[in-house]
Amino acid sequence: MDVFDRSFLDRMKAGLDIDLAGAVAVGDTGSPELKRRVSPLMPTARSVVVFAKEIYQEVVGLLRPSSEAGQAHGGDLLPMHTEYLNGRLNRGVHELAAYFRQLGYRSLPLPAIAPTDQRFLEGLLSYKHVAELTGMGRIGWHSMLITGQFGPRVRLACVVTEAPVEPSPSSPGGSCTGCGACIESCPAKALEVPGNGMAYSMNKFSCRTYRQAGLTCSVCMKVCDEALTAGQRA
Repeated sequence: MDVFDRSFLDRMKAGLDIDLAGAVAVGDTGSPELKRRVSPLMPTARSVVVFAKEIYQEVVGLLRPSSEAGQAHGGDLLPMHTEYLNGRLNRGVHELAAYFRQLGYRSLPLPAIAPTDQRFLEGLLSYKHVAELTGMGRIGWHSMLITGQFGPRVRLACVVTEAPVEPSPSSPGGSCTGCGACIESCPAKALEVPGNGMAYSMNKFSCRTYRQAGLTCSVCMKVCDEALTAGQRA
């Protein structure tokens, strides 16, 4: 049985118009949580492949916490922009899954917006944690993945598969500086400085309540991207 190496992922990434791609071996990560999450989806899975698309900096730069009732502002472009990116990612994971299946490997495409347990706000699989295991980036204080190429401006989707895909290098491509800009700017007051051993401390229900009020947010993404960009210029 041949292993699909990194050059295979690079070719698939280019052919499917995907910006970043990584893979992790389910049995070799040292992550019991990954095994626990993947097993109900596919007990025979050997690999998880993660795809990412960049959220344009020009769109993120227009975000702000809220607007007057009925007022249009640039931040309203984000949902439409991410809807397009989600579609590209969904195409990518479905076509990769179809390719593996043609070769006899059972494969499950997980879309950019996956089913979520509304009681605990937990998805079937945490894409950002899988992406972190692939070395695509690190999770920051705002709970989002921070990549080396695009900072926190990415959307993710996954394929769970029996195919043996060579794991990506585990060295992280990005990291959180702990500047606290996301905590200070969060209009929902949902973020706190994480405790020892924690990547982030977030009240997911406060964040959801704010968004359910009809307010476009993601300001934490904007201020994080601005801080990282400023640090790169310094």
